Amino acid sequence: HMFAAAGLVVINKTDLLPYVDFDVDACAGYARALNPGVNILPGSATTGEGLSEWYDWIAVTAKRPRIGHMSQASVDKTKVPE
Repeated sequence: HMFAAAGLVVINKTDLLPYVDFDVDACAGYARALNPGVNILPGSATTGEGLSEWYDWIAVTAKRPRIGHMSQASVDKTKVPE
């Protein structure tokens, strides 16, 4: 499941919630059932709700070391022969 490894779940279009049958709390609960530590961020690109929090999350996350990804040295060793 994609939520098992996610650090953040963005629930967009919250400005439409009065017009659709969607339960943000239930969605967050399903995601947290698979990944208890996942961050949930409801928001709306239309109204701007949640955007600054999303930008802050990106900025903080981008500064963290990436664990489990290949280093440049290991990438260089895996070049495809011509």
